[in-house]
Amino acid sequence: ALRAGRRLEVGMMPWAVSCDGVDDYISLGTLGNFGSQRNNSVIEITFKTPRDYAPGAITNLFGQQNSSSGAAAWLRVDLCTNRNVEYAPGYTHFYHRDDNNRTISCEIHNEALYDGEYHTLLIDYRDSGLGRLKVFVDDVAQQITYRVANSIGECSNFAYPLVVGARNAGGIIDRHAEITVKRFKITLNDQPYAEYLIDEGQGNIIHDISGNDYHGTIHGATWVWVDD
Repeated sequence: ALRAGRRLEVGMMPWAVSCDGVDDYISLGTLGNFGSQRNNSVIEITFKTPRDYAPGAITNLFGQQNSSSGAAAWLRVDLCTNRNVEYAPGYTHFYHRDDNNRTISCEIHNEALYDGEYHTLLIDYRDSGLGRLKVFVDDVAQQITYRVANSIGECSNFAYPLVVGARNAGGIIDRHAEITVKRFKITLNDQPYAEYLIDEGQGNIIHDISGNDYHGTIHGATWVWVDD
């Protein structure tokens, strides 16, 4: 049996959730006290895009849905986006901001993430207090280029959900998401905090197997069979 905390290899899950960029996403909710402790976290996501993905627009992989005022802290990862938050195929942008608007904004350039195959992206936020992140693609450390590298300080708990995909907020499409996701995991203080195998194959709930019961809800996205 699969257990919480076990590292899974790409290709083990027969099901995945497909988001087509219209208004398809997975809401993980506000995740308890995770928001205020995010500087001690590692996030992993196994996903794929269409082959040679170049949609002509910034793609939202996952992130905290923020208020329109921009006042709350953000945590997000954007595909086809550079460190200046401009559309840039082959680049991936990482953004982290605390309650006092201190920010980390940086990029990696790895076109393999857009080759139509499943890859695992890991973001290690545990050096955020030093103004640094660590990023791995399929266990390989990535070279990071920074636009802003502030030391991240106090962060509030999330007032808005952490969302995988693109959510239509206020009637306006929040970026774009043409992705297929088959695993998402949050580790906090070196312990599993929320982990989703995304293998249910039906219904609109993805179950958290960490034991903390932060179950996710699918909105609009569809189940697809993984044919590796």
